[in-house]
Parts: sequence; C-alpha cells; structure tokens
Amino acid sequence: MDEERVRRALCETLAPFGVEADAGGPAELPYGRLYAELTGGAAGDPYPAAIESVYEGYLLHYRESRLLPADASLETRLLAGDHCDACGLRIVASGGDLDSVELLTRLMATCSWLRAEGLSFAYDDDLWALTVAGLASVRTGGNAVAGLRAFDEVALAIVRGRVERLPEVVRRAAAALYLKDPRPLRAALGLEPSAEPVPEAVAKEAS
Repeated sequence: MDEERVRRALCETLAPFGVEADAGGPAELPYGRLYAELTGGAAGDPYPAAIESVYEGYLLHYRESRLLPADASLETRLLAGDHCDACGLRIVASGGDLDSVELLTRLMATCSWLRAEGLSFAYDDDLWALTVAGLASVRTGGNAVAGLRAFDEVALAIVRGRVERLPEVVRRAAAALYLKDPRPLRAALGLEPSAEPVPEAVAKEAS
C-alpha cells in the first residue's frame, strides 16, 4: 500500500472543508493497512484509499476526525462525513464490486444504530475489521458471504435484544472467510495469531 498516496487522497477528499492538499494526512491508516496485509498490498489498488475515506466519514460522524480541527462545527463534521462516505463508496462501486458496497453500507448502518444506543465502540471496531476482511476476501478470490451473513445475524441479535452476542458473531464469521493468511484479522480482533499460516490451498467458500 502506498501510504502517502492514501494520505494525500484523504486530504484531497476533505479539501472542500478547509483541509490543505499538502496537510500530510493522518499518521494512522488502520483499516487500509489491514486490507493491504490481508491482500498482499498490490500497487495501485484503490481500495485502501476508499476504505480510509469511509473510515474518516465514520470518525467525523461519531468519534474524532484525523484531519478536521476539533472545533469544527457539528454541521461541518456531518457534511464532511457524508462526503467522505460517498467518495469511498464511489471508488468501490466503480469497479462493479456490489458485495463490497453492500458490506460497507451495512457496516455504516449498523454503526449508526450502535452509536444511537451509546454502546461500546469495541463493537464498531470488530465490525470494521470484519468488513475490511470481507473486502479483502473478495479481492483475493473468495467472496463476501460470511461477512454478509454476519450482518444478518447482528441484525437479528439487535431485534432480539442480544447485542452482547456481536463479538461472537464477528469471530465466527472471521473464521469462515476465505483469507490466504488470517493472522492480521485475528490480531485486529484481539485473538491469538495462528501458529502456522493458512495454506493458499484452503478451500474457498462456495459462491
């Protein structure tokens, strides 16, 4: 992953909101890096920038922006967040990857509900890691089935008032995703890394 390119892209995305194009960008690119680790970080892949744009939108809406000043008005933050979301989704959609678009939109909707309920940010972080792994699975020859099923289960848990099951749902889905090496995802979820890399010949989930 070309981290400088991703940082520059984020600054350019937020330029209409006063961020200088040469502002340097955020030091931390957690989910772009996770995606790159899971896919091998192919040069020119647009997804790290798309993922970090959507993540910046999430931060602007619910946490702390990496680029806008802390004293930015609520209206500015919300508009900038919507803009970042739209820019990131447009990049993914432009390649015809509808499953990945659905993963990201379901992530955004679920995080919105979690924030409205004031629940632990750890739930959001787990869902972010799973979603990024789902995108990586699609890009490396797998599919998004396990990730999308996880959001179905999360929605059911919400309806039944069992949100505490979310970490269990995420970890079960993570184990079902096709990934050449799941250790970066396991680390992101706070699990012990596997002792041995998963061989590339591991069976792919049926489409």
